[in-house]
Amino acid sequence: MNESLSTFLHSHFNLGSESEVFKNFNRECLQKPFYSNPKGIMKPNPEYSDPTPSDIGHFKEVTGMSTGDMGRFLSVKRVKMNSYISQKSYAKGNKFPSALWCMLTEAAGLSEKLILKPRYIDVREEVLETTAVLPTKHELFLLCGLSGLSLEDIANKSNINFETLKHNVHRGGVVINENLEYVNPKNDHSKSVIHSAKCTLTLDEWRVFRNILGINNTNYIRRVPTIAEAALSAEVKNPGYSDTQSISNTNIPINEIKQFFAESFEIEIGSKSRIYKDRVKPHFELTTVEYAPPTPFELRAMLFWTGYTFGELSMLMSVDRLTLSYLSNFRAASKIERDGETKVNYRFIKYAHWRRFLEAFNLVPQKQIRRLGILD
Repeated sequence: MNESLSTFLHSHFNLGSESEVFKNFNRECLQKPFYSNPKGIMKPNPEYSDPTPSDIGHFKEVTGMSTGDMGRFLSVKRVKMNSYISQKSYAKGNKFPSALWCMLTEAAGLSEKLILKPRYIDVREEVLETTAVLPTKHELFLLCGLSGLSLEDIANKSNINFETLKHNVHRGGVVINENLEYVNPKNDHSKSVIHSAKCTLTLDEWRVFRNILGINNTNYIRRVPTIAEAALSAEVKNPGYSDTQSISNTNIPINEIKQFFAESFEIEIGSKSRIYKDRVKPHFELTTVEYAPPTPFELRAMLFWTGYTFGELSMLMSVDRLTLSYLSNFRAASKIERDGETKVNYRFIKYAHWRRFLEAFNLVPQKQIRRLGILD
């Protein structure tokens, strides 16, 4: 089939930048909410604007989705979904979170899919490659966060005194002078502008620490952390919604679409999961186990792996920075004594915000929205 994608979408669906339906959108709401400055730091995009109720209405027209369909796709409760899209709520200043809106527009092919590359954490190569160089307290903080283990777990597995670890695992900080410029650390053991002291572990303790975390070389900070399969799934339950509804449309050229995309069109499992194969293969394979949220330590490991700041990640995920920090901290895991047993009670990140992170870093296949009879 020699037809271009834009011509195909326009002729069969009245979609694309030249279609009347597309022109009904405010172009600003189809921009990315942020951009990367020359230093590679994510900044808010002044050209982006939140979707208006009219934009959301046009989106529903393009995709054939109802408000309930959108809520199911994002796993957002009905009341919350209504607050995102109503004119009255919009007039009060309540806006559709950019992370969730971008998930919808990208999944529907209305905006370009975002793929971010990790920058990785700032740990010196000699710290990772050898056992003779001790890390700074900030580097130790990053390595612990990347491990997906709590300090208690590390202390128990390594037999290093817990208080010793606690004393050495400290996040560093930046210093800004009167000219609002970053002050470089005076020592020679810092890879960035982060100020931090050397840790006081012995070389023997450092060797044991490395073995417990599996640190052998720089691959430790580059490999994607281990995470439960259920946290990677898109098969999420949606209490308050009925089962996925069919869209009545008998004029959809399914065969032509499959011919256009050929074998790379989709992976289909049952009637629930319809996910495009991406030309840039995601890191994790498609899974259809029932979704379960990541633990705070799994979330922290994944966030640290990117090398992005929490401010940047909160912008990407539409989660307040302090909330994101809390949800990825040991404070989000509280121990409860019940019936003589100690159980851990977690506070979890919400599905759509977490899913946005996974898809943006191309860790999982992106779920798509199509007008093909059944919603994905």
